[in-house]
Amino acid sequence: MGTCPIPPAGPSATVLPEAPTKPQGMKSEPAAAPESLEAFVQLADDYFAAKNYGKALELYGKALELAPGNPDVMTNIAICYRRLGKPQDGVNMLHKALEADPNHAMALFNLGLILRDDLKDYRGALAAWNRFLEKAGSSPHADAMVRPWVKDLSQRLGQEGETPKP
Repeated sequence: MGTCPIPPAGPSATVLPEAPTKPQGMKSEPAAAPESLEAFVQLADDYFAAKNYGKALELYGKALELAPGNPDVMTNIAICYRRLGKPQDGVNMLHKALEADPNHAMALFNLGLILRDDLKDYRGALAAWNRFLEKAGSSPHADAMVRPWVKDLSQRLGQEGETPKP
């Protein structure tokens, strides 16, 4: 899972009582000091890659404590919720990310995925992806994935009403 760039925590970063440590079996140590936003995000990314979504969620939560309102971290939390079988929690977190940054492309992209694939809200997915396309313009995600999905959903909704066939 790729993450969007996260601004440095800077000198005002809060030191948390439990600094992250390397997950067992991981090949690399966190690149930044354990108290930093980057360290929590990197470690959470490592746990996510190892499919330990619960631990990744916990660490992204600690990162969010250091950077409240960070839409990148909130988007990562939403993806963890989805992987943990809690898609509505993921949608709720993505809405918070979009409150923080209404133009956050990856929040819009993932909102469309969860709405379409998990919650079967095809009109909601279509709306999220149309907003994504407005913001992303021409990009690899837009051209290779989202534009075909929008075309497919638009056709199916237009032909079949509220419930397109899978």
